[in-house]
Amino acid sequence: MFPGQEDTTWTHDPVAQQYYYHRFFRFQPSLNHENPSVWMELERIMDFWMSFGIAGFRIDSAAHLIQKPLDPQGGKDKDHRILRDIFRHVTRRIPDALIMSEVNEDEGSLPDFFDGGQMNAMMNFSLNNHLLHALASGRAQPVLDGLARLPPPPDNGVWANFLRNLDEATLERLDPDAFRATVDILAPDQDMRIFDRGFRRRLAPMLGGDGPRLRMALSLLFAMPGAPLLCYGDEIGMGEDLGQPGRDAVRSPMQWTRGRNGGFSTAAKARLIQPVVAGAFGPDQVNATDQWDDPGSLLNHVARLSAIRLDHPGIGRRECRTIANAPDGVIALRYAAADHDLVTLHNLSPKPARLDLDLGASCRGESTALLGDPLETRDGRLRVTLPGHDFRWSRWPR
Repeated sequence: MFPGQEDTTWTHDPVAQQYYYHRFFRFQPSLNHENPSVWMELERIMDFWMSFGIAGFRIDSAAHLIQKPLDPQGGKDKDHRILRDIFRHVTRRIPDALIMSEVNEDEGSLPDFFDGGQMNAMMNFSLNNHLLHALASGRAQPVLDGLARLPPPPDNGVWANFLRNLDEATLERLDPDAFRATVDILAPDQDMRIFDRGFRRRLAPMLGGDGPRLRMALSLLFAMPGAPLLCYGDEIGMGEDLGQPGRDAVRSPMQWTRGRNGGFSTAAKARLIQPVVAGAFGPDQVNATDQWDDPGSLLNHVARLSAIRLDHPGIGRRECRTIANAPDGVIALRYAAADHDLVTLHNLSPKPARLDLDLGASCRGESTALLGDPLETRDGRLRVTLPGHDFRWSRWPR
């Protein structure tokens, strides 16, 4: 999993005088989940955290939990018993608990995990790859292709969509040409890349800082069918620290204030596990306190997006329809509810785009603008020019 940092999945322990298996780093030995003692300990840990009333769990690398490393044929547990046991154990005690799992596998195998009995939220690595490719190319088609490739979630499930997480941005779901084009644009320097499969950059510096492109990208994330998942610090536009090794480049302390250590800790700098980001993206320029007091800040942009999503829960559950005949750089999406139609427009290109779209009889006249300038149709036809990296959210009552 970590070429250049680990060259084997078997390491010899000098005390036990035996080799042990580790799918990841050698300080993370894998466990035999078919052993009853392992399951009892896992139950105890889950019960401990549930006693505090937590909202749920995130299961890291869920696909690796079903592997059988001692099987010479490289077998897997086809029933996914460990994932089903975790889901059943948690939801019996907290019926509305969130069980969000990380499954970075080919789209064809995702239904084997997302069947309603193993998790109720799946991190959407497939769509993430296509979103990053679209942001790099300024074209809508990669996102439309990504949406078309997704299997439907189960009735009790939702896609957890993200632009960046706390690992490297893996692009394994892209074909070689799309992979190279995306990496070349979003991570032009070799030091920005990692493991020959992605890059180790934060969203804001990757998209040119706090500007129309970054705000459009965050708006697009919230417009995707499913639930938006934000990496801490991206709501204020934090930067990466490429001076740190590996994945630690994107794991800097949160920047709360302009104060000591960005308000993260009052400890001496030498005692911090990792330094605070310095330079143009440091806490003097980027912090939550200053942005919360600024109505035009990136943080308040994300707050407005969150409020829109809370008022329109159907985006997470209802079918998302693509509006035909949009220009190549524009993603035009529509969600139909019983009492309204919601339309979102996002121009991924830096160039203005002229739209002439047929929205139909249910979208007549002037809309209610939720974000951006209002949209107006004549006989259900929308004609508007979107500036580069512009975006609109509008609602028509039925």
